[in-house]
Amino acid sequence: MKNNLKLKRAIIVASICVMGITACSDKNTSAEYITSAEKLTVKNQNKAAILELKNALRLAPDNAEIRALLGSAYLKVGDVLSAESEFKKALTKGLEPKKIIRELSRTYLLLNKEDELKQLLGINDLDEEQQIIVNIYIGIMYIQNSEIKKAESYITQASELSEDSLYSKLGMLWLKSSTSSDEAISAVEELLKVDNTLSEAILLKAHLLRANGDVLDAASIYDDYLNLHPLAHHVKIFKASALVEAEKFAEAEVEIDFLLNLYSNLPILNELKAITRFYDNDFQSAENYARKSMQMDPERSLATLIGGISSFKLNNIEQAYRYLIILDDKLKDGGIGKKLLAITRLKLGYLNDITNEYSADSDISDFDIQMLTAASKAIAQQGNQSEAKKVLQNIDSSKITSIDKLTQLGLLKLSLADSEGLKDLQKAVDLNSENIESKIVLVVSLISKNRLDEAEKLLATWIQDNPSEPNLKVALAEVNIRRQNYALAEFELKEIASEYPKNISSRFRLSQLLQKQNNNVEALALLKQIIAINSKHGGALSGLVTLSTDKDLEIQDYLLSQWRTDKSIELSTALAKSYAAIKEHTKAVDILDSVDNKESSRHYILIGDLYLDAQNIEAAEKAYSMAIVKNSADIQAITKYALSLEMQRKYQKALEVIQRGLNEVKSNIILELLEVNYLLFTNQIQLAENKFNSYNIKDSNQPITYTRLGGQIALAQQKFNVAIIYLEELVKLENMKKNVLMLAMAYAGNLNIEGAIATLNKFLEKGDNIDVRANLAQIYMSTNLALAKEQYLILIKQLPDNFLIHNNLAFAAVNTNDIALAIKHADKAFELAPENPQVIDTLGFIKYMQQDYSQALKYYKQANALAPNDRGIIMHMANCLIKMDRTEEAKVLLATINK
Repeated sequence: MKNNLKLKRAIIVASICVMGITACSDKNTSAEYITSAEKLTVKNQNKAAILELKNALRLAPDNAEIRALLGSAYLKVGDVLSAESEFKKALTKGLEPKKIIRELSRTYLLLNKEDELKQLLGINDLDEEQQIIVNIYIGIMYIQNSEIKKAESYITQASELSEDSLYSKLGMLWLKSSTSSDEAISAVEELLKVDNTLSEAILLKAHLLRANGDVLDAASIYDDYLNLHPLAHHVKIFKASALVEAEKFAEAEVEIDFLLNLYSNLPILNELKAITRFYDNDFQSAENYARKSMQMDPERSLATLIGGISSFKLNNIEQAYRYLIILDDKLKDGGIGKKLLAITRLKLGYLNDITNEYSADSDISDFDIQMLTAASKAIAQQGNQSEAKKVLQNIDSSKITSIDKLTQLGLLKLSLADSEGLKDLQKAVDLNSENIESKIVLVVSLISKNRLDEAEKLLATWIQDNPSEPNLKVALAEVNIRRQNYALAEFELKEIASEYPKNISSRFRLSQLLQKQNNNVEALALLKQIIAINSKHGGALSGLVTLSTDKDLEIQDYLLSQWRTDKSIELSTALAKSYAAIKEHTKAVDILDSVDNKESSRHYILIGDLYLDAQNIEAAEKAYSMAIVKNSADIQAITKYALSLEMQRKYQKALEVIQRGLNEVKSNIILELLEVNYLLFTNQIQLAENKFNSYNIKDSNQPITYTRLGGQIALAQQKFNVAIIYLEELVKLENMKKNVLMLAMAYAGNLNIEGAIATLNKFLEKGDNIDVRANLAQIYMSTNLALAKEQYLILIKQLPDNFLIHNNLAFAAVNTNDIALAIKHADKAFELAPENPQVIDTLGFIKYMQQDYSQALKYYKQANALAPNDRGIIMHMANCLIKMDRTEEAKVLLATINK
C-alpha cells in the first residue's frame, strides 16, 4: 500500500512539472521561458506557449513585455477576453501601445469595442502601416455592424496612405463584400497567398462562400480559422450554422453540443439545436430547445416557428397556436407565421381570426421550411416586404403540380401582400376538386380580402358537392358575419353545431357571436361543449374568463370542477384569471401556487400579473423578480420586473434590471430600448444618446419607439430643431396626446409659436382633450389673451373646481377689459384656493386695473407674504406704489429684485 501511495504521488508531481505549473523544469529565468514560448508559437502550439509565458510571469510579474506576449498568445488561440486583460496590464506596466497596435486593434474588433478601437488612432508617432491597420480594423468593425458609410470612410483613409498595403487590400475586399461577392472570393484567395494566416481574410472568405450558397465550403474555411484560433467560439457558431444550412445535421450537432456545454443560454445555439432535433424527427426535444431560445430572445422568429411546427407534429395544437401567435405579433407586416397559425386556428375553430391569416395543409414540406425561413429572415431583419417577395421571384408556379406546394406558395404570396397568391390557390383547387383543405384555404383568403361574393359563390357550389363538410358551412356563415347578417349567420352556425356534435369551429364562432349580442347564457353552454371536446382549448378558456364577471353564470364553480379532474397549466391559468376577474386575487394566486410549475419563470410571471391587476405593485415586483431567478434570460420576466419598478418610480433599479438582462442575452432590441428609456428617466441624457446611437434601434421594426426616444433625448438636450424632426415623424406614426404635446413643446422651444399652436389645434380638430386644450390656452396667455380666454371658458365647463383655470381665465379677462368676467372667476379661484399667492396676486391686479390702488396694494402685500421671492408679485407691488406716488418705497422693492 505504501509503495502504491508513493507511486501515485510521483505521478502527480511529474504531471505538475510537465504542465509547467510549478518551477519543476530545467528553465531558471523568464528569458528561457520566453524563448521556449516563441519556439512553440512558431509551431502553432499556442496553448503550450501560454503555459511557458505564465511561468515567465511568475518569475517577472511586472514585466510588460511578457504581459504583451501572453496577450498575443491568448489572442492567437481565440481567448479574446484574456488577451484584452493582459494587454491592459502590459500598458499599465508601461508598454507603449504602438508596440502592440495590431494586436490591440484586432482585440477591440473582436470585442466590438468601437470607442477603444477609434482611440488607437490618437496614439502619437504611429507609422504609416500602423495607421493603416487601425483604420482597416475600424472599417471591418463598421461593416460587421452594417454601418457601411462609416466603414468606407476609414478604409478609404487607409488606402490613401498606401493602397498596396496588405491590410488596405483586405479592407477594400471587406468593403466590396458588403455590396457584392462577385469575384471577391478569388481576390481574397490571392491575398491569402501572400499571408495564409491573415485571420480576417480567412473569415471573409468563409462568409463570402456562405453568402454564395457554398455552405459546405464555408464550413471548411471556418475550420481553417479555428485551426489558427481554436477558442474562437463565435466562429464555431458560424461553422455550426453553415453545417445546418448544408443540412449536415449530425456534424452540426457535434459543434452545437460542444458550444451548448459552454453557453447553455445562448439563443442562437438553442435555435440551431432545435433545428437539428427537428430534422431528426425528435419533435419533443426540438420544441424544448426552441422554447428555451424564445424565452431568452423573443426576436428569434425561426425558433418560434420550429417550436410551433414541432408542437403541431406532436399533435399539441393549442401549444402550436401559442407559439405561432407570438410569431404573428412579431411579424406584423410580413406575416410568414400566419400560414401555420391559420392551421391551428382552423382546427381550434378560430375562423373569425383567420381574416389576415391563411390556412394550409398540415403536412409541412422541406420546401415550406426553406421558404418560411428565407422570407422570415428578410422580414424580421430588414422589415421590408419587397425583400421578402424576392424569395418568390425564382419560383415558376406554372410548373408546380403539387397541391400542397401551390397552396403553400399562394399563402406565402398573400402573406406578403401579393394578390397573385389567389391564383396559385385557385390552381391548387383545380388540380384536385376533392381536396377540402385547399378549398377552405382559398375561400378564407377571399374572405380576408373582403371578396365576399366570390367566396359565397364558390362555397355554394362546394357545399352542394360536399354536403357533409362542416367547415365549408362555417366559412359560409363567416361571409354572412362579414356582411353583418348576424341573424342568418347565427341560424347557420346553430344548424352546423346541431348536426355535428364534435365540430369546434361552429361552436366557437357561434359563442363569440352570441357574446356580442349579450346572450351570455347560450354562449356559456357552447363554451362548455368545446371544453368537453378539448379541455385545453385556449379560445374557449379565454371566453370563459371574459364571462367571469357575470357572477350569475358561476364560471368559477364550473372551471373549478374541471380543474379538480385536470390540473393542467391551461385550466389552472384560466381558473386563476377567472378569480382575478371578480377581484378574488388571493384565490387566484393559491390556484397557481398549487400547480407543479414552480420551476418555470412563466409561473411567477402569471402571479405577478395577478398582483398587478390587484394593484399590489410590490407583490408583483417580488413575483417578477422570482421569474428572473428561474430564468435570468427570460425577456418577458425582465421587462415586467422593470416595468413594476417603473410604476413605483424606482427608475434606477429598473435600469439596473434591464442592464443585467442585457448582460445575460447580450443583444435584444426590447431591452436596448428600455435601457435608453430608463437612462432618460434617471437623467443620464448623454449616456442615453450614446446608447441610442450605438444600438441598431432605427432598423429594429420599432419606428414609434425609435422616433419617441430620439425626440425625448433631443428635448432633454434642448436641441429643439432636432426634436422637431423626430417628433413630427412620431405624430405621423402615432397621433396621440403625449406625442402632440412633446411636438408642441419642441416648436415652442424653437420659438416657433405658430407651429406649436397649429399642432395643438390640429389635434383638437379630431376631438376635445383637456390637456391639449390647457397647453394651447397657456401658449395663448403669452401671445393672444383673447384666444386664451376662449380656451379657458371651454375648460372651465369641464373642470369647474380647478382654481388655476379660474385664475388664468380671470387674468386673461382683465387684460381684455372684461372686468365682470375677471372678478367672477378671480373670486371663484380665491374661494377654491384662498392661500395661493398667484390667485391673490390676480385679485390685486384686477383692483389695479380698476385704479383701486389701495385695495390692490393690500392684495399684493398678502401675496408677497406668501411668496416673498416671487419677482412678478414684487413688480406688481412696486408699480402700484408708483401709482400711489410712493416712489421711494417702490425703489426699495425693485432693489431687492436686482440684488
